[in-house]
Amino acid sequence: MQPQIAKAAVIAAAIVVCIGNSFVFADDLFVFRDDYFWACGSGGWNSTCWSSTEGGAPTLYPPQSLSDRAFLYNSGATDIGVTISALPSSESGTLIINATGTGSMSLSIAGGYLGTADEKIGTSGTGTINQFGGSNGVIGAITVGPQGIY
Repeated sequence: MQPQIAKAAVIAAAIVVCIGNSFVFADDLFVFRDDYFWACGSGGWNSTCWSSTEGGAPTLYPPQSLSDRAFLYNSGATDIGVTISALPSSESGTLIINATGTGSMSLSIAGGYLGTADEKIGTSGTGTINQFGGSNGVIGAITVGPQGIY
């Protein structure tokens, strides 16, 4: 486990707030810093295929912080696949994978390391994670929706 993720896990495990008769856990209080949207066709995760806005130009490298959110969205007819195949590693607070068009959206982990706070796959469309190598470290939950595949 990478030091940043281990540190976040310890902090998250230690923070619980009591409000009335209810408990609010740390992940409900997490404040996200930056959003990253996949902005290319199929390609490698570590490329400059990320944008700060949905539908924006691909000018950014991938998210590198547990306070960032990564969105792999596809509303078109073409299948899009994103691959993590080697280091450097990457971190993201929330990873969301959804395709709402007739094309698919998938993430393949073939090598390297992806660390996230939580992952939502196919929660409002279709989405897939294929892992056949590397590591996928998730601090919180992996939510697989009715049209998601892990």
